[in-house]
Amino acid sequence: ADKEPDQILGMALDAFTEGLALEPGDPMGRFHAAYCKLRQQDSASALQTLSELREVHKRDCVFMRHAIEVLLEARYAEEAERWLKIALRQNPKDVECWQLCANLFKGQRKPAEAAECLRRGLTIQPDHAGMNLALAKHYQETQQVDAAIGLLERAASLLPEDTEIEKALNSLLATHQRPTKKPKWFGLAR
Repeated sequence: ADKEPDQILGMALDAFTEGLALEPGDPMGRFHAAYCKLRQQDSASALQTLSELREVHKRDCVFMRHAIEVLLEARYAEEAERWLKIALRQNPKDVECWQLCANLFKGQRKPAEAAECLRRGLTIQPDHAGMNLALAKHYQETQQVDAAIGLLERAASLLPEDTEIEKALNSLLATHQRPTKKPKWFGLAR
C-alpha cells in the first residue's frame, strides 16, 4: 500500500525514537529524529536537538554542512544562516559552506550576495565545477554574458563528459558574439 509522505515521516520518527530508547546518546539517531520533526513542523524540539548536537560536533565540517542542508531544505533560513556563520568562523576555507551560503542568499532573492559567496569559494578552490557553473548561471541571469561564457568554458574543461554544460555553453555562444578587437587604425580610416 502506498503511504503518504506524512505517514512515512511519522513511521521514521517512531523508528528513530525506538532506537533512541535503546541508545539515547546516538548522535545520528538524534539527528535523523530532529530531521523528521523539522519536516513535521515540530521546530522547537528539532532545533533544540540540533543545537545540542552542534555544540558537540561544531568542529565536524561534514556534520555542520549536513545540518545546514537540512535546515535549508526545511526552510529555516535564519537558523541555517546562524549555522553557516558558525561553520565559516570555524573553517573559512570550507568551499561547500560557501556554496551553501550562496544557496541561502539565492533562496532569499539576494543574487549579489549569492554571487559574492560563489566568488569567495572559487578563490579557495578555482577548479570547483559546481561553483563555476553556479556563478556562470548568475552571470547569465545578470546579462554578464562574457563572464558566463568564461565560467562555462572552465566548468566544461573540468567536467568534459557533462553534456548539459556543453549544451548551455553552445547555446550561449550561438546567441552572443564576443567583441572582436578592432585594429589600431580603425578610427583613423575616416
